[in-house]
Amino acid sequence: MTTVKIGEKEFNVTFGYEATLKSKLLTRLAKASTSTEDGMLGNVEELLLFMPDFLLVGLQKEHKNEYGYDLDTRKGYDDKRNKLFTLIADAVDNGEVDCLELFNELEKELTRNGFLKKMFEKELEKIENTNENK
Repeated sequence: MTTVKIGEKEFNVTFGYEATLKSKLLTRLAKASTSTEDGMLGNVEELLLFMPDFLLVGLQKEHKNEYGYDLDTRKGYDDKRNKLFTLIADAVDNGEVDCLELFNELEKELTRNGFLKKMFEKELEKIENTNENK
């Protein structure tokens, strides 16, 4: 678990097995991390747009009361994602949060779990191989 502060709120972030896998977070993160289709700016934009999703999955264990959604039906997902998007955007606009540092913190927490780290590395490898064959 890691703690991140966004604006006035502190969040305990834990990437649980179920939420991480059901959200397909590893595949989405690998794609966002290796996307170079639009050059570096496109990659940064993809990462920034991905931030609310990334954080939302990490909040499912410790902050389910406020940010929980149904992992199977995704009911409530859009509302919770939009809530985080607004929170992150406001904090970035006010200079309280460096979005790339936040991304790195979340990625570091995700890869602390040995099994998830191995799965993420496999997804990265698969995407990199696909990009090389294009």
